[in-house]
Amino acid sequence: YITRGITNFSDNHNYGALTCNDASGSRNVGGIVGGHSWSPIDNCTNNAPITNNGAVAATRLGGIIAGDVLFAITNCTNNVEGVIKNSGELSGSNNVYAGGIAASDLAITDEDYAAYDLKAENCYVTNCHNKAEIIHEGTCKSIFLAGIVARNTSATISNCTNTAAVKHWGVSTGNTYVAGICGLQCSSVDSCTNSAAITIGGDELVPTGGYLYLSGLVGDVKGSITNCENSGAVTLKGDASSATKFTIYVAGIARGSYG
Repeated sequence: YITRGITNFSDNHNYGALTCNDASGSRNVGGIVGGHSWSPIDNCTNNAPITNNGAVAATRLGGIIAGDVLFAITNCTNNVEGVIKNSGELSGSNNVYAGGIAASDLAITDEDYAAYDLKAENCYVTNCHNKAEIIHEGTCKSIFLAGIVARNTSATISNCTNTAAVKHWGVSTGNTYVAGICGLQCSSVDSCTNSAAITIGGDELVPTGGYLYLSGLVGDVKGSITNCENSGAVTLKGDASSATKFTIYVAGIARGSYG
């Protein structure tokens, strides 16, 4: 776990399984970095499963990096052995963020940019690849689930690929964001591809409220999407007739811009 401070992570590789089984506190579990790195990450790989089984608070699971960070990630891969799975039963307002490369970033303020001499154009996820399944089987409020980045407010995403299934088979009582590249994206996406199945629901539709965004590339986006391609099946299973305050968006590429 790295606190705020500029450190370079380069040519690091994880081969050990990471599992959380206890029942208290928030979780930030990453194959290379847990969270708050404010640091460039380059040419790193995760080669082992990452699993949460605990009934914990907010949970972030990332193949390369998990917690709230300013992303500057290049040439990283979550390999086929790096299956990311949440089976935890989270109560109340606790959310789950799970991504093949990264879980969730921090909404950067002007003060943050000044304090750490950061520049908006230096927020990016480039040439990164996910080859392992991303699975939610537990319970939570809102869920952010994607092959590359689960939730992203600042970084551009470019030249990234997802080639493994993303599966939401659990329960989410708030908003649901499930996609091949990014669940919720507030910046641009360019030259990215998804070729894997993106699925919500097992035998029945399990989300029970809020908004549902299910897409091959990006669940919900504020920004541009260019030169991207989806060839994976996008599937919503089950019956939503019993859901409350439930609005569904399903798309091959993305729901579209909001705000």
